[in-house]
This record gives sequence, C-alpha cells and structure tokens, in this order.
Amino acid sequence: MSKKEFFNVFNSLVCVPKILINENVLIYLRNECWVAGKITDVDGFMNITFHDAVYCDQKGLTYRMENFMVRFRQILYIKIPDNIDIQEAIREFMSRMHNPQKPQTKKRTFKSRRAIEKNQQTVAEIQNMNA
Repeated sequence: MSKKEFFNVFNSLVCVPKILINENVLIYLRNECWVAGKITDVDGFMNITFHDAVYCDQKGLTYRMENFMVRFRQILYIKIPDNIDIQEAIREFMSRMHNPQKPQTKKRTFKSRRAIEKNQQTVAEIQNMNA
C-alpha cells in the first residue's frame, strides 16, 4: 500500500469497505444499478473487488459474475449488514492498524552528557548533606 493509499484509509471512509472484507454486501451505484456479493479486496482508493457477485442494471436484468470490480467513482451507497456495529468496527480497525512510530534516540552530545553528570553530582551532594 502506498503512502497516499495509507493516508486515505485513515483520513476518509475508505476504512468502511475494508472492514466489510469477506462479508456479503449490497452496493448501490451512481448509474441506478446495484451489485451484491462478497467483498474480497479493497484498495486505498476505495476500488472494491467482489467474488460471486450479482449485478443488476437499470432495466432490472441481473447478471451473475465470478469476479466483479467497482471503481470508487461509481459507488453511491454501501449497505452495511445489520450484524455489524460500524462504530465499534471502525474503532477496532483504527486501533489495529495504528502503528505508532518509535521515538528516535538521538546521540547525546558532550554538552548534554556534562549537564547530566553535573546534575547527578548535585543530587548526590544534596543526599549526602541530608544523611
């Protein structure tokens, strides 16, 4: 996945069809058609690939297809199955995909090392005076 696709997943609703992978879903298209089937793949631009899909055109004729792809520009509406709590699914998806970067450790300079040593000496002197 490219950086742009990764950005789209986290900053738009591309995560919704990604959550629905391996689910049977009904998608309404902009040209008054619909597609129903099992989502097998979603890319970072929301292009969706179906397996064992049924396509219904404007005239009401249905066509069964083994593989079917819908471009993101054609999607009008995605019908989310009733058994999925979409808010909880989005939270879980984001927490699972979030990979915080480790803070980079900088090499200590002579000045910072000397300041840390001086601080430790001062703390040790104070502890010796109190003891």
